Amino acid sequence: MLVTDLKSVGNKLFEYRKGNGLTQEQAAEKASVSARTYANIERGNVNMRVSTLLRICKALCITPDDLFTETPKALNEQYLDVMSALQAKGDKVQESAYDILSAYLKSVE
Repeated sequence: MLVTDLKSVGNKLFEYRKGNGLTQEQAAEKASVSARTYANIERGNVNMRVSTLLRICKALCITPDDLFTETPKALNEQYLDVMSALQAKGDKVQESAYDILSAYLKSVE
């Protein structure tokens, strides 16, 4: 199901940001937007540009599809658990996980 409500998108951003263990300020910095703009987007008060959306998605390690489609709750919770566990690890472990996942995704194309 397609999500078009800005408040729903903002709620999803909140969940993904929390799952990544980031504050709004940290997410904003990673996405190269002001903290105020990020907070307004997360509240569903601002319609963002595609370029901003893509930077936020990159900062949160998600895709626009993650924001604009409904995901079964169990799968979403698993994703958040994995992201939270990775956030607790150091950069080296995160980089290794990214390399493994990238190789896997290339193998299934």
